[in-house]
Amino acid sequence: MFKNTKLDLFGKLFLGGMTLKVADVALQQAKMRKDLEKPGATEILAQALESSDVWKNEISMPGATPENVVEKLGLLNTTIDGFEKITGVPWPF
Repeated sequence: MFKNTKLDLFGKLFLGGMTLKVADVALQQAKMRKDLEKPGATEILAQALESSDVWKNEISMPGATPENVVEKLGLLNTTIDGFEKITGVPWPF
């Protein structure tokens, strides 16, 4: 794969590691989408978010809507690990 590139060993290892990281993120996001397609997923996710202190603080702000809070917290484009870091609660599936 890296045969014709002019990278030293460190560069090839770095590029390979970044490729693995991108693949891991894509797989986590695919798993999240698959989890959210299950029946009752909306209710399960809502319960998880309601137990999050970060969610409670953001939703209690004047004029906050669930859609705005999801966008502000960056929950639409995150991974399973990112969900746990942002909300402080584990991925509920």
